[in-house]
Amino acid sequence: MVPVSAGVAEGDGQTGPGGAEQQPDPAAFQSSAGDFAESGDAWALAMPAGDVVITATFAEATAYELWAAANGLGAWNETDALGVANVFRYVFDKPTGAFENPPLLDIAIEGGNAIVKTPPVANTAGFAVSVVESGDVAGAAVTARKPLDATGRTVFPMGSAISRFYRLSATEGAPDIGGVQLWEGGPYWAECNVGASEPEGYGYYFWWGDMVGYKRENDAWVATDGSTSSFSFIDSNVPTWNKDNATLLSEGWIDSTGNLVAAHDAATAHLGSPWRMPTDAEFSALLGNCTTEWTTRNGVYGRLVTGKGDYADKSIFLPAAGHGYNSSLVGLGSPGTYWSSTPHSDTSNYAWDLYFTSDDFIRFYGYRYYGRSVRPVRDAD
Repeated sequence: MVPVSAGVAEGDGQTGPGGAEQQPDPAAFQSSAGDFAESGDAWALAMPAGDVVITATFAEATAYELWAAANGLGAWNETDALGVANVFRYVFDKPTGAFENPPLLDIAIEGGNAIVKTPPVANTAGFAVSVVESGDVAGAAVTARKPLDATGRTVFPMGSAISRFYRLSATEGAPDIGGVQLWEGGPYWAECNVGASEPEGYGYYFWWGDMVGYKRENDAWVATDGSTSSFSFIDSNVPTWNKDNATLLSEGWIDSTGNLVAAHDAATAHLGSPWRMPTDAEFSALLGNCTTEWTTRNGVYGRLVTGKGDYADKSIFLPAAGHGYNSSLVGLGSPGTYWSSTPHSDTSNYAWDLYFTSDDFIRFYGYRYYGRSVRPVRDAD
C-alpha cells in the first residue's frame, strides 16, 4: 500500500490488534461489499455484552482526493456497482469481541450533510444499533447520536466542522433515538431543527412540502442537495402553491388525515422514520400543555418550551430563525416560524405553522412558498 498522503485527517488508517496504525486496503472493502451483495438484506453481528464500536472518519473532499489518488481509488463521490460512494471508511476499533463480516460505514459529503451508510444491520443478541458522531477520533466529544433507518442510512448536518468522526455503536437493549416528551401521551420532540446539530442552530429552511431544504451561504439560498446555489422562495418555485386539499390529496402530497405524506415530509427525508413534521393539532396541543419563555441560548433568541406538572423538568428550545422570502432571510432573531404538516383547509395558498416573537406564541398560517424551520417529532413509544 502507498502511505496515506499528507493533509488527511488523523486516524484515516486502520488500527490493528496491537494498536499500531495500518493503512486501509481498498481490496478488502471491495471483497466485503461483494459479500454483502451476495448475502441478502442484512449482515449478522456477533456481539458480547457492552459496547462494540466501529469507527470511520471523513475529511474535506480535497483531503479525500489526495488519499484516494495515493491509494488508486476514484473521486470521493464515485460509486461502485452497489451505489456506494468512495469515502473515508477504514478506521476500526474493536475493544471487545469481533464482528462477522464487519459492517462498513460509508460517509458521503452531500450538500452540507454527512450521509452515513452501512448495510442494513440485523443483530443477534438484543443490541440496539445507532451511529454516534464525535468531534475527535477517540470518540470522547460526542455531538450527536442517531439510529440507523431501515436502509442503513443516517444523515448528520456537518455545520462548520471540517472533520467529524462516526461510530457504529451497538449497545444492549432498545434503541434510544432521542426526543423530549412534554406531556403525557404526547409526541417526542427533537431537540434540534432539521439541519442543525445544536438546539440553538437555525438549521435548514423549507417551503411547505419541500424535502430538500436550503441553507444560507454568501447571502444566497443554497440547496442542501447541491442542485442550486441561488434559490428563491417565491410561488413559482413551489409546486404546492395554489392547490386546495382535494388536489393535494389526488396528487399524493397529503393523505386521508389531511397531513403531508412521508414522501413529502422534510423531517422524514432528512432524519428517517420515525421522525416526521408535527401536525397542526400537535402544535395546538403544545400550546395547551406547555409554558413558554422568551430567552436566549448561547446568544440566540428563541422560546424555551417547558412541560407542566410531572413534565415540568422537560423542555426544548426553539430558535427564532426568521423565514426565507424571495432571495432574502427575513426576521432573523424574531420571529420564529415552524411548519406543520397540515395545509390550511380554507385557502389553497396557506399552511399552518407555529409562530412566535417576544410577545406571542401562537398557531398561525403562512404562504406555502415561505422558507420556514422544521422541528421534528416522533410518536410516543
